[in-house]
Amino acid sequence: MKITTIQIKRTVMLLVAGLLCALMFHTVFFADAAGTTGTVKNRILNVRKEASTSSSIVCKLSKGTKVSVVSETTGTDGMKWYSISFTYNGSTAKGYVRADLLNVTGASSSQIQTSSTDNAAANAEVLYVKNASVRVRDDPSTDSAIVAGLVKDNAVDVRGTKTGTDGKQWTKVSFTKDGKRIHGYIRSDLLTSKKPANVVDTSSANNNQTLSAENGDTLYVSASAVRVREEPSASSTIIANLLKGDEVRQKSVKTGDDGKQWTKVSFSINGTRYRGYIRSDYLTKSNTSGSSSGSSASAEDSDTRYVTASAVRVRDGASDACDVVANLLKGDKVSYRSVKTGGDGKEWTKVSFTISGTKYHGYIRSDYLSKSKPSDSGSQSNIASGNNTGTNMDNSGKTGTTKLAVINVRQSATTTSGIVAKVKQGTKATILSETTGDDGRTWYYVSLKHNGSTVKGYVRSDLLNL
Repeated sequence: MKITTIQIKRTVMLLVAGLLCALMFHTVFFADAAGTTGTVKNRILNVRKEASTSSSIVCKLSKGTKVSVVSETTGTDGMKWYSISFTYNGSTAKGYVRADLLNVTGASSSQIQTSSTDNAAANAEVLYVKNASVRVRDDPSTDSAIVAGLVKDNAVDVRGTKTGTDGKQWTKVSFTKDGKRIHGYIRSDLLTSKKPANVVDTSSANNNQTLSAENGDTLYVSASAVRVREEPSASSTIIANLLKGDEVRQKSVKTGDDGKQWTKVSFSINGTRYRGYIRSDYLTKSNTSGSSSGSSASAEDSDTRYVTASAVRVRDGASDACDVVANLLKGDKVSYRSVKTGGDGKEWTKVSFTISGTKYHGYIRSDYLSKSKPSDSGSQSNIASGNNTGTNMDNSGKTGTTKLAVINVRQSATTTSGIVAKVKQGTKATILSETTGDDGRTWYYVSLKHNGSTVKGYVRSDLLNL
């Protein structure tokens, strides 16, 4: 069969047209994400070098920061990630963030937010929260950031399982809250395949329609768990979940749309202050969350206790799974507030204490505390009652400058302690003293200027140039 010149030309034209169509399709596919803008959802968001939670952090962005979505991809965790560009310290930077951690807007946002993973979630195994309240974490670790709070009977879709840093199994879940799809991890033993028969917000109510308390009074949650609402209504947006014995401060009272009395309260979670409404019959003036023998705050309130272990973590609840408020060392002094039986069946003591002028509250296992100060506390490394301010004066008075691009100045000599300030490379710091941290390394207690004010805190010695 003889092939004419015209047939050859037609074949070439068809091939070129097909290639152009493929290129156009490829361009359109990536255009779904390009040109779209988003804002950061969480208080702090890690921007990573690659689409993986194990990848190095490029920088941290705060809530509300605007970014441009360049493209999307599937990360090593099987979830959708966005490649983004943004302005950071006056320059354009790029990196990857998980798609569910951005509020996306723009012409193509509807296409970006619709993911095949949402369809998979609809067919996923459904589990239910079996504890009064659980925290959903960003990663399978109790040290990871809290994504959301759920309460008993809440349903979640299973996305997989993973062994956490604590050696326990965690379930990767997805669920919808306040109209948003959220992904995270819950310890597997806190979930059940059978829907619990009873729901929170209905147990241990005071049955007092009017709570006899004044504005400014300290109150305690009397139900096993309660939802704090934005307005005095059971249909209002949920701000947070609190557990029995959690402390709040009354701001005012109001009759809700259900005809019942609601109390406007303020409270802190992980250092952040919140305000909202709780039904008044779920609050009490006395802490009823005491030990199994029924003991609660008593005449021993404000008694002094001392840490007897070489080092303890102070938790925001009576459980090893709760968030770390601060770390204390042997001989450190705390004020006794009350006792409570924890989820591990052991007694925990609620305490208050001061570090660098800031007042903290939290729980320490009671067997790590004593009414008398340990006789050998003075021999421990820098653990005087000043809460780890240090006494080693080898480098006291010396001035150094910070080495890295950003350094965290912490409340205590540990990487799990709260952050006082973030300072840039080259910031001058005066060393007041030094101490050995719970990581066995040398830490400096320093004074430095930050945003026009003098701040004091701890930095690891290897992060300063002397």
